[in-house]
Amino acid sequence: MRNVSLEPGPHYWQLTCRGRYSGRDLLAALAEVLPPDLTLYVEGTSISPVVAAYFEARRAERPSPVATSIIWPRPKAYHMPMTPEHVAGLVEMMGRLAPVEVGDHLHAYRDTTAYLIWYDAWFDSPLYLRKDVPEDAMRRLSSVFGCAYSPISK
Repeated sequence: MRNVSLEPGPHYWQLTCRGRYSGRDLLAALAEVLPPDLTLYVEGTSISPVVAAYFEARRAERPSPVATSIIWPRPKAYHMPMTPEHVAGLVEMMGRLAPVEVGDHLHAYRDTTAYLIWYDAWFDSPLYLRKDVPEDAMRRLSSVFGCAYSPISK
C-alpha cells in the first residue's frame, strides 16, 4: 500500500495565516470547506491524554499509511474519520487545551490523496488545501482569518 502523498503541488492552494487567529475556529472552518469522507491524521509529541483517548475511541477503520514527519522525539499518530461530529468534539476540547496538546501536524486524506497538509499546525506555518476546495471558500477563509492564499504553480 502506498503512503499518502504529503507533497503539495499544482493541485493545491497555499494558505498562510499570520498573527493571531483561533486554531479551533480555523479547524472548524477547514472541516466545512473540505470534501466529505476524509480521514484526519494527527501527529504530535505532546498530545494530551484526553485527546489521545478521543482519537482512540474514533479510530479510522482502514487508515492509509502516512510517513511520520517528526523524527525525535517519536510522535504519537492517530487516524480519525473527519466527520462533522468528530471535528466538533475536537474543536470543543481545544477550548481547554494548548494547541500542541492536540497535535503538531494535521493532514486530511482519502486513499493516498491529501486534501489538507498542515505541518506545524496552529502557528504561522502555511497549510495546503487541494484545489477541490473552491476559490470562493479560499477567499472566505482568507477574509475571516486574515490569511493570504495563492495557487501553487510548481
